[in-house]
Amino acid sequence: MKALTKRTIALLLCIMALISFSAAFAVPVTGRAAYPARQAEGTPAPQAADTPEQPLKDVIIGIDPGHQFKADSGQEQISPNDEKTTKDRMTRGCTGVRSGVNEYDVNLAVSVKLMALLQDAGATVVMTRTKNDVSVSNKERAEMMNDAKVDFWIRIHCNSSTSKLTEGALVIAPSKQMAIGAQSEALGKALLDEFCAATGAINRSVIYSASQTGFNWSDSPVVTIEMGYLSNPQEDTKLCRASYQDACAAGIYNGIIKYMNGRDEQ
Repeated sequence: MKALTKRTIALLLCIMALISFSAAFAVPVTGRAAYPARQAEGTPAPQAADTPEQPLKDVIIGIDPGHQFKADSGQEQISPNDEKTTKDRMTRGCTGVRSGVNEYDVNLAVSVKLMALLQDAGATVVMTRTKNDVSVSNKERAEMMNDAKVDFWIRIHCNSSTSKLTEGALVIAPSKQMAIGAQSEALGKALLDEFCAATGAINRSVIYSASQTGFNWSDSPVVTIEMGYLSNPQEDTKLCRASYQDACAAGIYNGIIKYMNGRDEQ
C-alpha cells in the first residue's frame, strides 16, 4: 500500500512538472487588443486588455459626429461625378421621442468617448467637429478626411422611424461597385457585430447606398453606423445614458480592432 502511495505521489509530481514546462514555452496570443465583452449597464467603463504595444499606432482614423446644431439648406453635389443631383449641405438630425434629446448631441458624446479610446490605443484621430455649433457640410467632412489621408473613417449617427416599435443598430456602407466598397463593407460588418455584442442592440445588418454625399466624395473606406432609434422610447432612453454611450464607444472600438486584425491577416 505504501509503495502504491509513493508511486502515485511520484506520478503527480511528474505531471505537475510537465504542466509547468508547457506553460513556460506557451505561444503568446498575437493580434490587436480588444475590450472585454458586454458588461451590465451601470458598471465602470471597460478597460483595455493588457498589450505590450499600442494596437493602433500609426493608424489614422476619422470620426464624423453626424449633423450639427444649425441646419444648412444650401445645396451641394452628392457626387463628383453627378453635377445635377444635390442635397442639403447639412441637417440637424432627429430628436428623441421621449427625451427630446437632439441627435447631434448623442452623436458627439459617443464620438468623444470613442476618440479617447482610439487615442489611448495609439491612433491619430481626425474629428470633423468637436462642438455642435459648427457649419461643416457632408462634402466638406469627406474632403477633411481626404486631406488628412485617414486610413478609414466612421460616421456616428442615430436613426429614426415612423414606428415607435422599430429598434436596433445598422450600418450603411458605400455601394459594392465603388472603389472603396469592399474595405468599407469589411469595416461595416466588423463594427456592427462588435457594437451589438457590446450593447445588446438588435443587429439590423449592413445595407448599401450610393446616395450618401460623404461616401461619394471619400477617397478612403467609410461607413455610417446608426446606433439606435431615437423614435423608439426605450432606445431613446438608453442612448441618453452615459453608461450606454460608453458601451457604444467600446463596441465601435472593438469593431475597429476586429477590422484591423482582419486587414493585417490579408
